[in-house]
Amino acid sequence: MEDANDIDELTAKITEQNELSIKPLLEDLADWLTKYLNIKITPDNFLEQLDTGVVILKLGVKIQEHSKDYVANNHLSRGVKTKLKILPKLQHQIHVNAKKESFFARENAAHFLQWCRVIGIQDSTLFESEGLVLHKQLKNVVLTLLELARIGGRYEMQPIPSLIKLEKEIEEEELDEFRNVTLRKRKKSKMVDLDSRVIACAKKHNVLADKLKEGKYSINGKTNVFVRELRNHIMVRVGGGWDELEHFLSRHNPEKIGKILVSTTY
Repeated sequence: MEDANDIDELTAKITEQNELSIKPLLEDLADWLTKYLNIKITPDNFLEQLDTGVVILKLGVKIQEHSKDYVANNHLSRGVKTKLKILPKLQHQIHVNAKKESFFARENAAHFLQWCRVIGIQDSTLFESEGLVLHKQLKNVVLTLLELARIGGRYEMQPIPSLIKLEKEIEEEELDEFRNVTLRKRKKSKMVDLDSRVIACAKKHNVLADKLKEGKYSINGKTNVFVRELRNHIMVRVGGGWDELEHFLSRHNPEKIGKILVSTTY
């Protein structure tokens, strides 16, 4: 019985950590959608605004149209003509008057997901129609829209989520390291007290974090990661996604490794 209680307690903590770790992504996407679509979207009303599928389809249409303009104008990137192709059009009409939890809301969501697959977003990232309509898959809705924003960013879509800006910054930094560039003029994200916050958090989780340079750390002498500040959150670049620092370090605590049931990276 005690083991079962321990498992329940650990599962509850993991669920809480996952909810906290997705909060920065949710805030960033809500801010981006508000600016890009001129619709007031907040973390609190996020799914409420999207659940009929109308907003996400309008988002897809706008990004597709931007890709068309971008390619038609022969935009140059570092002196090289873009090799990007125009994104395919959404093939279905938007049910603009779809009611919540209705057949038309589900059909809107299904049409959006079909388009996402066509433009290359993997099924493992995508939410399901029911997940959006019934507010059951916040995580996957966030991941899907973040991936769509990455695609839009390739076409120099403006504005873009702050996380995508940070990804571009890190990509340039990694490229500079590969080319052994020691000095490069570019804007950097504000990293107010970043080092002290990372070290304090690492101590809290009994994890060794060594600063390699500004914004880059070695974790337990094994894993090198880029760390950035996003509003009042500290984010860790992990693989192709992001993790909140507290959540990331909790999964690298030597005393807890092996006890964690699941791990999540966004």
